[in-house]
Amino acid sequence: MPMKDEEILQPIAKAHGVWAWLVGGCVRDMGHDEGVNDLDVVCSDATKFVKALDEYLNKNSIDHSIHSMSNGHATVISVKSGPI
Repeated sequence: MPMKDEEILQPIAKAHGVWAWLVGGCVRDMGHDEGVNDLDVVCSDATKFVKALDEYLNKNSIDHSIHSMSNGHATVISVKSGPI
């Protein structure tokens, strides 16, 4: 099942009072109309966002993996679900 930002990520962020932005290569690929295999997201509350996103994807039987990296300034969450 394809995963699209406007259909999943933003509603989850809004429902949990978190802001979220797509960043990195997925933005470039979308701009070039290329297929996107993963989404990189920067958000204001990674713990809350990752938990809600994981619950939604599991509930809807969407294969995925979520990785979170923090550099002290921001947390980037990489979500892979195939093809987006």
